[in-house]
Amino acid sequence: MSLSHLFIPSSIQSYSVALAQAQYQQQCELQKHHLHQQQEEQKRRNSEKSTDSSTRSASSSTAATTTSTTLTTTTNTIDTTTSKMLIPSSTSTSMSTSTSGSNQSTDSNVPSHTSHSPSSKGPPPLIEQQGRLWIGDPTLAYPLPCDHNEIARQIMNLECLSVCFGNIFCNSEFETRVPNRVLEVGCGPATWSHKCHNYFKSKGHSDVEFHGIDIVEICPNLRKLGVNWHFKQCDIRELKIPFPMEYFDFIFIKDASLIRTPVPAWLELWIQYLRPGGVIEVWETDHVFRALLPHPPPAPGLPKKCYEQAAKTKTYTICPSTPWTDAKNQFLIDYNGWIQQVFSNSQLSTTPCSNVGLSFSTEGDSLENTGSRRIAIPLGHMQWEQDDPNCPDITNEQMALRKIFLYTTSRTMRSINHALIETSQKTPEEYARWWSQLTLELVGNTGISSGECLEAGAWWGTKKVMTEGKS
Repeated sequence: MSLSHLFIPSSIQSYSVALAQAQYQQQCELQKHHLHQQQEEQKRRNSEKSTDSSTRSASSSTAATTTSTTLTTTTNTIDTTTSKMLIPSSTSTSMSTSTSGSNQSTDSNVPSHTSHSPSSKGPPPLIEQQGRLWIGDPTLAYPLPCDHNEIARQIMNLECLSVCFGNIFCNSEFETRVPNRVLEVGCGPATWSHKCHNYFKSKGHSDVEFHGIDIVEICPNLRKLGVNWHFKQCDIRELKIPFPMEYFDFIFIKDASLIRTPVPAWLELWIQYLRPGGVIEVWETDHVFRALLPHPPPAPGLPKKCYEQAAKTKTYTICPSTPWTDAKNQFLIDYNGWIQQVFSNSQLSTTPCSNVGLSFSTEGDSLENTGSRRIAIPLGHMQWEQDDPNCPDITNEQMALRKIFLYTTSRTMRSINHALIETSQKTPEEYARWWSQLTLELVGNTGISSGECLEAGAWWGTKKVMTEGKS
């Protein structure tokens, strides 16, 4: 059983699917080109080996036969490996007129808006495992796949969080001024950059320069959508990116907790690349479920619009004193234990929201005007909401938002099933039964009425302008 039949607004669903398909089609072309280059290089090497071998053993027909057999075996091995890495042609979907601008040229050359870091060895290959496409780098802790289903999940997740926060960014600096140069770190499908461009364009500023960096390129050429867009492939785990210091006015980072690099080292890095007066903003979501106790008090000290947005979306502002308890649903308790073990093995954190806030608090010498928004997003109806006569009924739009978040969360859980099976020590059959029961409870909302939520947060700060004589 899947959660695909949950009510999701058609506008968000169609936008997500269409853009994901366009981006995935580009990914197919880039990967095929990459694999073609690898295969041609291997054939060249095999040909050189064959020539050398034939020269040395021209007088020996036995040696020639052996060489021919070896070459045939090697070629078959290459073809088999390539066929496993290539994306099945059935996954490439033609696009409608409204989204054709996102499609990439089938030219074998890398798009002109793309470049690679001089220190980089180039992007790692994409490999197919468990019916999904993954980044083929065994040193990379990133636990999620890299295909059109994952792209669609990321798009819907960003849509959900943008609605919850009320905008595509939370800092107030760019409500009154416009950045000249923006960097999206770990940009993935670059949906945030596209939405941010549209935001500034709606304010009369269409020339903002957007840059994206990631270890592989799965984003479309946003130039075809009117964005002043530049992509560079680089491994951000190296804590060095191919840009000058103090280059950007705005740096945006989302879900950085899914790589191994600690957050404190990241903040120090990105602050170096901010111009004085520039803004850094980080969005994160926790990966374990907790239950929100009834009637939590609003987080103190937030602007009025934050409370209004929480009421509008039926989410809850939270702070360190917000009353939480452990999840009550046994299946979510199981999942929490397994995901903590999986992430711990990869040196990842399941509760990045607590880590990010601490990291920002240690950058007082570099940042000013720091702020944060932390919210609890329920996964469905909560019993204490229904029992309280003073609590307004949840609207269809508010419940749809919760179900979108539940849907994207379930897709994340499903994407790492292979790791959860191993950690749970269940057989595949036992795990399949467990997953079916969990899905039934999530769909029926029978097992998540005790306040089960996930925490999401945004943190930001402005780089201080150092006066003369101060360092």
